[in-house]
Amino acid sequence: TLEITKEMCDTLENAGLIISSYNNEKVAIGCGATVKGSDFKKVDETNTDEETLNRVHPDAKGNLYYIDYETIGMDKMHGFKDGQNYRGSMGVIELNESELKLSRYPDTGWDHFEEIINGGRTRGDTVFESAVFRPIDKKVFTWKQTGTIGLYGAFCNPWTTSRCFYDEADPINQTISEWGSLNANDDPISKVLRYEGGGEGRFYYYNILEEANLPGDWCFDDEQKRIYIYPPDGKFNDEDTVS
Repeated sequence: TLEITKEMCDTLENAGLIISSYNNEKVAIGCGATVKGSDFKKVDETNTDEETLNRVHPDAKGNLYYIDYETIGMDKMHGFKDGQNYRGSMGVIELNESELKLSRYPDTGWDHFEEIINGGRTRGDTVFESAVFRPIDKKVFTWKQTGTIGLYGAFCNPWTTSRCFYDEADPINQTISEWGSLNANDDPISKVLRYEGGGEGRFYYYNILEEANLPGDWCFDDEQKRIYIYPPDGKFNDEDTVS
């Protein structure tokens, strides 16, 4: 365990600790719990309610595992921010030092806007009016709305991406309300991104239990206080390390 104190990083000139890349490699400092494969339980009728079992993707049945937050010593998934646009780093899970993939839909590529009903209105981190749009792909309306399903994509211009948890998915009107990321300041956009050649706005959804359908997928549920993982080999070995 590495403990970094204020004295170590007061200023660059007086630093007691300098971390730099080796041979142009990427420096990454991570923190969090480390558990073994034996700490995970296979999702089945003995430990999971019927509603949740019905949400498991057919391709993941018999291969999906979970661990309770309590086992890890946490009360919510950190590294994610609900509500407004968030461009910081998200939480990462590694299995034997290989990064797993947060479940997403579609598995590859993007969904697009069928119609933008309200571009929303924000100023800085203040949301005055949520954005409302209708997606082309309607599968989002078949999922349980947990409050922690996210959107990631290009909403304003082709070189800027952002992410957030959306506010509401309305299955009747087939619209999604989210925290104002469909605009730049007070200037709402259309389906087409700003600037010539930018193409249409594009996005995908992430952290969906129903779409944890590929080996290596994972997702979390703050309400159930569980992390779900579909191991790359379809099962955990007792000596596996998850962090």
